[in-house]
Amino acid sequence: MERTPWGGSEELWYGAAKYLSDDSNRLLISYKHWEVDSARNKLSIFQNNNHAVQWRKPPTRLDRWLNRVRNSKLWPELESFQKFLTKNKPVDLMCVSQGNFRDGAWAMEIARSLNIPYVTIVQANAEFLWPSDELCQSLIPLYQQAKRVYCVSQANLNLLQNQLAINLPQAEVIFNPFNVPWEQSFHWPDETNGYHLACVARLEPDAKGQDLILQTLALPEWRERPLTVHFYGTGAAEQSVKRLADRYGLKEPQVLFHGQVADVTSIWEKCHGLLLTSRYEGLPLALVEAMLCGRTPIVTDIAGAAELVEDQKNGYLITAPKLECVAETLEHAWAQRKQWQALGKAAQETARKKLPADPCKVLADKLVE
Repeated sequence: MERTPWGGSEELWYGAAKYLSDDSNRLLISYKHWEVDSARNKLSIFQNNNHAVQWRKPPTRLDRWLNRVRNSKLWPELESFQKFLTKNKPVDLMCVSQGNFRDGAWAMEIARSLNIPYVTIVQANAEFLWPSDELCQSLIPLYQQAKRVYCVSQANLNLLQNQLAINLPQAEVIFNPFNVPWEQSFHWPDETNGYHLACVARLEPDAKGQDLILQTLALPEWRERPLTVHFYGTGAAEQSVKRLADRYGLKEPQVLFHGQVADVTSIWEKCHGLLLTSRYEGLPLALVEAMLCGRTPIVTDIAGAAELVEDQKNGYLITAPKLECVAETLEHAWAQRKQWQALGKAAQETARKKLPADPCKVLADKLVE
């Protein structure tokens, strides 16, 4: 992940690594150098048990200048990664966890150059990331030679094969871990004081589309309705999102900002559904958690959403991340708000049928295999 230090994608490899960190395996973990104590605390459990953790520092201006002078093909950050692998050889298998499908190309290239077998996890994809011919030329052999290519939704996998214009017979879909109990009991929140929807996502509208929610709520028909949208999360555009709410005159109780919340289950104790207007995704962790808690999802039909949500059967699909589509779907959902409880129950049943109870154990087993 190049944009944020830690998220659902990190929890997957981290959880799998904990399963694999017994006496029979030695793990090497190379992690981007973020000044974040929580990440250091998580990875310290490996450092304290004879596993190796490398903190890759991003290149400085001097590093970039020296790189040009030396005409080196590797940035210092990548060169240090290659030395880390060489120092700790032999390496039986490398797992490259990426944000989008090109973020980890450099690591796969290094693995290939050192004859290290590798698998890769692609956590997100989007049409606007379509690679150029030049990029495809370097990516195609990297994906073809991967032992496995894991995507977190079938839609993302299909798109990846179209973007590269190749078949990946060794590719398969896996799931990210979630922060609520898989067997969460079903309890519907009180509706006496109105309805509550939660937008659980980092505050970055280019990906998560919070601006579309605010624009919809600013429409005249929503001003007096007993609906509160709760925004959970932080991000690079947090202040911008809050200013946008002010610009549209949206105040409590119509919108509330709660920041990051450690106890995800507490969100769904008071909220009746999820409102997520993402512009691109893998499979939203917030969607999985809301459905496991029996809450009605109202989400854009992006990436893997339609693999879990069936419109008007266990939630609502917004046809596209556009204002008119969000407004139309939310209006339709509001007209059927008395059905949200039944839809939430159906959503919970769907999630339990389609999701493994322990995705990290699934990945760990696949890596051993």
